[in-house]
Amino acid sequence: MANVAKKLSKLPNRQTSANSESSKRSDVNVWSTVSSESGESSATSSRVRKPSAWSTVAKRLLAQKTQEKTVVKKHFENTFKTSPDTYFDTKKVKECVEETLYLRLKNETYNSKCGNLCASLAEIIKARVKELGFTRHKLVVYLVIGPMQEQGIKVASRCVWDVNYDNFISVQFSNKHMYAVASVFAVYFD
Repeated sequence: MANVAKKLSKLPNRQTSANSESSKRSDVNVWSTVSSESGESSATSSRVRKPSAWSTVAKRLLAQKTQEKTVVKKHFENTFKTSPDTYFDTKKVKECVEETLYLRLKNETYNSKCGNLCASLAEIIKARVKELGFTRHKLVVYLVIGPMQEQGIKVASRCVWDVNYDNFISVQFSNKHMYAVASVFAVYFD
């Protein structure tokens, strides 16, 4: 062991650069062996181990989680407003929904897998109504799409709400192949 230590000590400052790098980088582990005769740690017999890719990824994820935990969320107090700043304008909303249904469904044909079309169209309608600036209303969009087969359909809904501040609109659209009924409910909340 003494021969190995002498050979390593003759190498040009390789250990020093490894030790200085390990002090700069926290992801490198350094092991040093203790000589049994002198009881001192010999820097010449230290080994540097490169971390695995998984441990590096784990350290990064842990660092991200600790950063996310330190984010302070703002807590707003209730305003206790009893009436909205802007009332739900049914005329504007009805025009917006009619335009959206017409632009999206004018050339569509009905098939039995219109579920994705219905869900995406409801999200589009909700986003366009939110752009109109009704900030203190919760919006619910209910959309029904079906085939035109010379039959009748009735769509009904019931709600419990404040008639002074809550409102809704309902729009029908049809072409040769399909019909659509869209209802937008706006419920005032504090």
